[in-house]
Order: sequence, then structure tokens, then C-alpha cells
Amino acid sequence: MPKSLLLNLRTSQIIRETLTEPLHMMIDPSHMPVSSKSIWSDEIWELDGYGQTRINWAIALENGSWLTSADHAELLNSFKRLLWSLLSDPRTGKRLSPNSSASSTSGLRTLAKWMANNDYSNFSQLDRASLSNFTQDLINEKILELDALEDDAFVDIEKSDESEEEGDDQDDDIFESERVGEEASAVGAFNAIRQSYTYWKRIYTQRGALAEAGIPVIEFDPLEGKSIIKAARAVAKQVIKKIPPLPDEVALPIMAEAHKWLGVRADDIIKLHEMYLSVFQAKDRPPSNRTNDVINHEDAMYLNTFEFSVEPGDSQPWHPKLRCSLSKNRTYRYTVPTAAIRDLIDTVVQAAAIVLQSETGMRASELISVPSGKDDARQEFNAIGRRLSISGLNELYFVQSSLIKTVDAPEKEEWIAGARPVGSEFIPGPYRAIQVVDRLLAPWRANSNDPESRHKLFVTPRSGGALPIWNASISPWEGFTALRAFKDFVSNKVDLSQLPDQSKLGEDLTIYRNTKGTCVKTHQWRKTWAMYVVRTDRKMIPAISMQFKHLSIAMTESAYIGTDTNLMRERNSQQSRAAATFMYQAITGREKVAGRMAKTIDEWLDELKNIIGENVGVVAIDNLQEWCELRGIKVYSSPHGKCFIRLSPKDAKCHEAGGTVHWNRKSPNYSRREPDACNGCKCFGVDSDHADFWIGRYTDYKKSFEALSANGLQAGFRIIQERVAQSANMLRALNIDPDTLTEKEHA
Repeated sequence: MPKSLLLNLRTSQIIRETLTEPLHMMIDPSHMPVSSKSIWSDEIWELDGYGQTRINWAIALENGSWLTSADHAELLNSFKRLLWSLLSDPRTGKRLSPNSSASSTSGLRTLAKWMANNDYSNFSQLDRASLSNFTQDLINEKILELDALEDDAFVDIEKSDESEEEGDDQDDDIFESERVGEEASAVGAFNAIRQSYTYWKRIYTQRGALAEAGIPVIEFDPLEGKSIIKAARAVAKQVIKKIPPLPDEVALPIMAEAHKWLGVRADDIIKLHEMYLSVFQAKDRPPSNRTNDVINHEDAMYLNTFEFSVEPGDSQPWHPKLRCSLSKNRTYRYTVPTAAIRDLIDTVVQAAAIVLQSETGMRASELISVPSGKDDARQEFNAIGRRLSISGLNELYFVQSSLIKTVDAPEKEEWIAGARPVGSEFIPGPYRAIQVVDRLLAPWRANSNDPESRHKLFVTPRSGGALPIWNASISPWEGFTALRAFKDFVSNKVDLSQLPDQSKLGEDLTIYRNTKGTCVKTHQWRKTWAMYVVRTDRKMIPAISMQFKHLSIAMTESAYIGTDTNLMRERNSQQSRAAATFMYQAITGREKVAGRMAKTIDEWLDELKNIIGENVGVVAIDNLQEWCELRGIKVYSSPHGKCFIRLSPKDAKCHEAGGTVHWNRKSPNYSRREPDACNGCKCFGVDSDHADFWIGRYTDYKKSFEALSANGLQAGFRIIQERVAQSANMLRALNIDPDTLTEKEHA
């Protein structure tokens, strides 16, 4: 049809009028209209539909050029003809509409950009290696763009035109609120991969129409018969696996600051909140939604008596005094700093959420399901379970909530939240977090007009910065509320501005510094939990270190056998990563390592260097981790060192001492695992994580030996002298001079 007859027609009309000779079949459609506003050769197609229907072909490339440049004319022509064929002559499924074509452009642009950047000029050049390379590049891109990954519990996959048109996706059981993989953080990656894979598939399903238009075509099904949904889900799981735990330099300051807000500060804020409520609940007036309330002189003087406490080790109160100020508009009336009080309350709740998630490994969806209140029969919080370990030596704490992911319907589940020796006064962080939030927000729950909110630990008012007093609109936390809480706490209370560019392991810290920590994702806490359970770093803040040391003991006793197998999988993955990190340090010399395992690694040096290649830091450790996982190599950490028993089970000294030697032993004999036995074991390695133990052992035994020597009692105490020498040798291997150590340093 002549161009003149198509002018000013809408896109759908142009498609109908050109059915006998669609635009993609024309030899040169350059000047043909594609809508009432655009022609074929335009850089931007403004198709006629509803809402946003712009398709921008001017895609910026890595070398500074554009997809619309002459160098990429053939590739651009192929993609334009592909898209128009989907609008006018789909070979499977329904026609693409102007609206659905524009909404799915992200996948098209991603594939077109990748092909141009990698010097592909037409579809026939694509093969399965191309798809593999494309997928890996997309995975790496999503890993680097951490802030692009969503933390919502579900992703909505609606029965849109885009999914219905794919014939071989019809039986894929697509339903609204499709779960994506096992982890919430895969949502962003899943959507990006699904959109791109859609166009890989379309290049294949449209090969007939493209061939008739003279476009070189792909001859194989890139997804090998799998549906787009299933293929994208499998790749999204790889993204989750590669999302890293938080670097120590980021996680520890956040966790330390969160713990501060659960101590003296939380007690102060609970008291301040109760004083505020006692004043306003006595007035019998309707609730205020203002951020500042007005009270009389007597009540103002009462609230002004509140003093913030002095924290241990400080000389001044931790917060400036809050005062009710005389109102300018009303005589003898005072304005209460309601907004400041609300900010303090929110900060405590945010801190509690961080402690709970970072020290239990719960997902955000499980965190927001934690119940409130106390069980009168047990005299314990509804959210807390407590029982003795198998050995009877430790008391274990569990957070009780609902398992949302990986099950068809919510199920009651528990997450280990702490452990302490029987008789100890140690209070696990998660227990303290529940204790604080339950009491702090109890008045809000009691006054809530929402029945569900009365039974949830984490709730929030719907009224901005006000404090709820009567019959208030209170809502339970949702996934986005938790994410917002984490971001607010980190950006407002934790200073990451002095972070270096890289961590000691080569992790990129600039993204955390530049975003003030708002790029931290809730799923990263799950991996960080597993990392700290596997190895308790001597440089961790003492309270945090003790918590994870006790958790490690609980795990060791196999006292926690939960149904959350994914959490255990995270722990197993971090055990392999700990082995990979030890190997990397041994290979590169970035940190000194000791023990007979260091010598074993020297024997494997060439092979391990080949695995690393030219990579350094995190990428090198990733390569080693994959190698360790393939071979089942894991680390079993203890205060005095790391056990690589799976490398040489028959040489394990602990099993030799216990008479339990077997070639298939997969874990140490914990009843016989102690420093003297481990020190001569082929499976034993030590790095800086364990320096504190060997410093303490050296100073303690040296002090004992010197005291005995001073009294002429050294005879018969050769074992003590040997342990002093043994510890000194270990410290020297770690590049620590034992002669410079003092008791004060050990303490």
C-alpha cells in the first residue's frame, strides 16, 4: 500500500491495511509510517496505544557509539523487523499489541545491546555458547547492581499478552504471585532474565517470518524446549548464590550500632514513651495526628524531668535533654517534641529488627511474622522457645515465627537465636530485641483497631510522625517496611563514610560508602549470619562475637535440626567459602596462615593458582569456593583453628584419639577435639581469626609457668612449658612476636 494512504493512521490500522505486505517484509520500509507519529527509520517509535508506547532504538553502547549508528545497521534492521513481525505476523501465540511491545522493550534492548557490544551483526551468529555468555554477563550485572534486586516476598507474573503469546509457556502453570526460586532477592534478576529470555525465544519462534523477510535466522531453540519462566527461575537462583554476605567492614559497624540501641538507650526510650503516654491518655481527648502536641504547664514540667542515662564508659548522657517548649500561640501551653520521641522509638525498633535478622538468618517475610505478647503458662514471650541442648550443657533460644517461603502455606517454624552455657547470665541479642520491642510497642498494639496488629511484634502507625494513643490506625510491618527500616537505620545512624575502596578480602566497599549503606539488602544478612556462625572473628565486637561463638557450639551439637534447609545450605556454603578464603590467603600471602594444612596447600599451589588465574580478591575466592563445593571441602571452625577433615579423614587426630577413624568421616570428633591434638593434625589450619586464642593460650600458660618457676616448682610441669612453646611457634607462624605480648593485650 502506498505510504500516502497510511499517513495519520494508528498503529493497529497500519497493521490491518498492510496484512498482504507487512512492513517487515518490504525491501526498504524506511519511510513507511509505524504510527500516526513515527516512521520506520525514526530512532524512537511512538506507537499508538494506551499510556507509554515509546520504543527507543538509540541504545548507548560500551564503545561510545549507538545501536542506531551505521556500524550496527544490519542488527538494528533485524530487531525492528522482529518486533514488527510480532505485531503483525506472530508464528506462535497472540499478536503483540503496541502497549505490550513497549512494556517488554527492556528485554529486547538488553539483548540488542549485548549483541552489539559483542560484535554480533545478525541472529544467525547466535549459538548456545552465545546464550551461555549472555546469561553469565547478565548474572554479573545483577550482582554488581545490588540495589536493583528487590526484597519483596513475591513477584507478580500476570497472564499478560507477553506470556500468553508464547505457545510453549502455556502449560507452565503461570499464576499470579508466582514464587521465584527460593529467595526473595532473586526477584529483580528473575524479571530481567525473563524479559531477555523472552526475546531469545522469539528470535527462534519467529524464524519463519524473519526468513521470509530475508533476515538471517537462528536454527536452534536457545532454551532447549524449556519454558521462559523455568529457564529464568533457574538462572535467578544463581544470582542468589552469588549475592555476597556483607563485608566485615560494613556488617560489624551496623551490628554494633544496633546493639547500642538495645541497651541503656532502649530502657530510656521505653521510660520516655511511657511518660508521654501517661500524660496524654489521662486527658481523654481524641487522638492527635500532629507531630507536636500541646499540653499544660504542670504536664510539661513533669515531662521535662526526664533525663537520659550515661552509658558505661561515658561521662555524659547519650542524648541531649528533650524539653517541652512554651507555645508561641497559646498562653501557658507547651509544645511536646513528639517528632523527636517518635524518631527515637523508630530507631530502637529498627535496631531490634537488624539484630533479629542478622543473628538468626531469618528472611524479611519471617521477621515481620514474629508474634508479640507472653505465654502465661510458660512465662515466656510467644516469640521465644527455650530448651536444653543434647549435651545438657547449653541453653538454646529459638525465635518462633511463620515460615513463608519454600512452602505451600505458612507453617510455624523456629530459628535458633542464641545459646549460652547453663547458669550463664549472657542474654542473646535476638532475645533482647524481642523483649525491647514487645514492651516498647505494647501500648500501640493495645490501642490498635486492627486485630492482626495486636498479635504482631513489629507494627507501625499509619499517621506519619505522630504517636498513637487511642483506637489508632496501626499496621503490621510488610516487606517494604522492613527494608525501609534497615535503610533508614544504616543511613541515619551508621557512619560508613570512611570506608576504604576495598575490604581486606578485596570486596568492593565503594558502593556501601557512596550510598551510605542504603544498598544493603535484607537477604545479605542471611548470608552474613551463616558466615559468622562458621567463623567467629576475633575482631568482632565482644557481644556479637560471643553470640556467634555460642551459636557455633549449638550447631556443633546438632541440637538445631530445623525444616529451613535453605538456612543450613547457607551455612554449608559459608563453610566452603571459609575454606576458599583460607586457601586464598595461603596462596597470596595476604595474611599469614599456619598449621599442617598450610603445608598441604603449598603442595597444591600450582593447581590452586590455575583455578584463580589472573583474578584477585572476591572473584578469586569465588573460583576457589566453587572448586571446594564440587569436592565437598568445608571448614569446621573452632576458637583455636580450622579443620579440613574432608581432605584427609583417615589422618584426623581427634578420631585417632577417640578410636573412631574411618575414611568416610565428614566431621571432627568433637569430644576429642582440642588444641594439643589438632596442632599436629594434617587437617588443621590457623589464620588471623584464631590469633586471639593463641595469644591468650601463650600468655596464660607463660604466666602459670613463671609463677611456678618463681617458687621452684617447675619440675614436673613440662606440659605447661611445651604449651608455651607450642603457642609461641603458632604465633610466630602468624607473624606475631610472642615476646611483645602482654597480659593487658590478651585481656
